[in-house]
Amino acid sequence: MEIKASIGSQLAAGVPFFVDSTDHLIRPRAKPKPWRITLFWIGGILLLLFFAMAGWSLYRRLQPVLLSKKARAAMDKGDTRGASLFLARALQLTTDNIEVCETAAILYEDLGMIEAIPWWQRVVELTPRSTKRRLALARAALRFRKFDIAEAALSEIVEEEKSGAEYFGLTAAIAASKGRFDEAQRLFLEAQRLEPANEEHRLNALKCRFLKASTAQARSDTLAEVRLFAQASTGLLRLMALRILRDNSAADSEAALDSSRLIMADQNADWTDRFAHLALLLRSSPIEFEGSLRLAEDECERQTLAVAPMIAWMTDHHLGSRVPEWMSRIAPAVAGIPDVLAQRALALASVNEWEGVLALVEAPGYDWGTYDFLRSALRARAFVSPSKIVQGDAQWSKAVTLALRIKGAPEKLARLALSWGWVERRRDLLWRMVAANHPQTPAVLAALFAELEQARDASGLQRVFSEMLSRNIGGSMTETNFAFYSLLLNKNIDRADQVAQTLFKRQPLDARFAATYAYACFVKGRNLEGLAALAPLPAAERNAVAVQYPLGLLQVAAGQGAEGAVTLSAIRGQVLFPEQTAMIDAALRRVARPPDPSSK
Repeated sequence: MEIKASIGSQLAAGVPFFVDSTDHLIRPRAKPKPWRITLFWIGGILLLLFFAMAGWSLYRRLQPVLLSKKARAAMDKGDTRGASLFLARALQLTTDNIEVCETAAILYEDLGMIEAIPWWQRVVELTPRSTKRRLALARAALRFRKFDIAEAALSEIVEEEKSGAEYFGLTAAIAASKGRFDEAQRLFLEAQRLEPANEEHRLNALKCRFLKASTAQARSDTLAEVRLFAQASTGLLRLMALRILRDNSAADSEAALDSSRLIMADQNADWTDRFAHLALLLRSSPIEFEGSLRLAEDECERQTLAVAPMIAWMTDHHLGSRVPEWMSRIAPAVAGIPDVLAQRALALASVNEWEGVLALVEAPGYDWGTYDFLRSALRARAFVSPSKIVQGDAQWSKAVTLALRIKGAPEKLARLALSWGWVERRRDLLWRMVAANHPQTPAVLAALFAELEQARDASGLQRVFSEMLSRNIGGSMTETNFAFYSLLLNKNIDRADQVAQTLFKRQPLDARFAATYAYACFVKGRNLEGLAALAPLPAAERNAVAVQYPLGLLQVAAGQGAEGAVTLSAIRGQVLFPEQTAMIDAALRRVARPPDPSSK
């Protein structure tokens, strides 16, 4: 009590006091230091930023899924426009979410648009072990006649899961696409055996029977059976039968158009059907075409995902000049979607409206997204005047650099360059794809081979086979071609000689390997050895140009000038590489040259 009284009196008097820790009393709080206040605010701001970033990250993860669910719900209600808008917002946030990408694939496929394929490919990339999704990719690819994509999707399914009616049905469709109709019919019937309730397999077998029919009567009988099938069926089966009738009545355009009109009256008809119908009308009924085209344009305003494919269809059918007027009736938000921007620009380019192209690609406020490479390519094409050649080259180089970062873009750019007649720029793009180890490198090398062989470019072909050899593509045929072109150009002589020897020792009676080895002997000066390599070949194979070329050179080099002159003269007019022609001419001049008296 005395202590408390003493303290109270001191407080009342305003006298400062000090209490030892043993007194269990608290000292008055000191005034905070300024640096502590600063640290407090900095920590608070950092904490606020952390929670904001975490919230944004959570939003970026969850919002696309919510939007995807809303898109699917709208699809279920038949609200395609709403589904398109929800999906577009989801895709702006991410293209790495499985549910979002699958929703995009399903929506595009329901609308009958080929854009479903890249989205199914993305889904498969995200779920590589899913057989169900690989089958979905194959099914979509077959629907839009992308048979190589479908075949690749099925080939990557694990062996133990290559079974079931759907797998056999898809495999049958691929066989049919390659003209193997007997095999396709057998596989469709096997699919029907496994799934007897599914009449689609029987209808596909009928289609194969029609395609393999060797007489007009057999084809007519099969189409009559398909027609009866269409009359007796309902729903999707009826639609499928009508599509077969439409697509296989080329000799009777009116019958094809009648089937197409029945398809368009079906509520399950999609945009693939609409485009096919427009194409038929464009060829056979111009007046009806105008009305149907306007209806399709109006429908696009309700189904925004259809706008870009519609513009692409118009461009492909030489109607690009009509696109600007239609775009003036489209909502600006839709006209500014990256896919739509790209197709608008290509439509203008198709009719050489380059001022309009430049105005569009330079217009502010547009986000071209993954189509920035196309903007640069179109600028390059527009800069064709001599004063802008340097700018054009720079824009093309930028387009290639941007395209190589985006899946599928280099292939689109290559097709565009080809359509513009830019052979060298396209070839440079293909080589840059090879240098970047593009996933399509084998196909790119095959395209380069075809192009360079037609151009008789030995140097380019040597480069092609060098790249193929380094990647183990093509086996022994790559090896022998690498050796031949290297020897022809005097490049990598020792390695080419070794490769040729190895192939020849493995198969000495193969005319291709024997000819390459004989040519290596000529280049290395082993003339008699080269002649001996060709001697065992049958007469029919010895008369081939590929064999006659090294044979004639070896004969001249070995002192058999008369025989060599006959051999080389016989092939002098053939389609040869310039380097071969030069070698033949040099050998013939050597034979024709008078003997040097001083050499005796």
